[in-house]
Amino acid sequence: MPTKNTETKAEPNNRYAERISFALDYAGYNKRVEYARLRDLSGPTVTGWCRPNGAAPSLDSMAKLSGDTGITLEWLINGTGPRIQEAANTPMDTPLLIDAFKMILEQGEVLGHKNNPLTVLEMAIPLYHYGLDTHHLDPKMAKTLIETRRMTA
Repeated sequence: MPTKNTETKAEPNNRYAERISFALDYAGYNKRVEYARLRDLSGPTVTGWCRPNGAAPSLDSMAKLSGDTGITLEWLINGTGPRIQEAANTPMDTPLLIDAFKMILEQGEVLGHKNNPLTVLEMAIPLYHYGLDTHHLDPKMAKTLIETRRMTA
């Protein structure tokens, strides 16, 4: 019987597992099944997110995990920035982040580079911070981020 699990299995979760475990523990979800019930997921799905070779959660699941645990999305995704949402000194400019995400996707298509949504978001976050500092998003910066990622992957 098919499950509701829409998580990606394309990329090992080893970059996220430790941070996801921290977030769940911080929010008091010491039993992963408690969080799974909250989000109508299977226990093995959430437990798998916390294993080094488990499947990475979808971008939507990461955003929900951030909201449910009080851990910033940026820290969950790439381990940078403040961990705890109260520690974030500025509110997130969601439209700018969405624009940065779209620009990375568009420039990636131009360059023939495709990635899963979490990897795209990892590249979009530095572009987002650049946009906060300069008050605009630069397609050349997006291309540089994609090309740099391609060389280090």
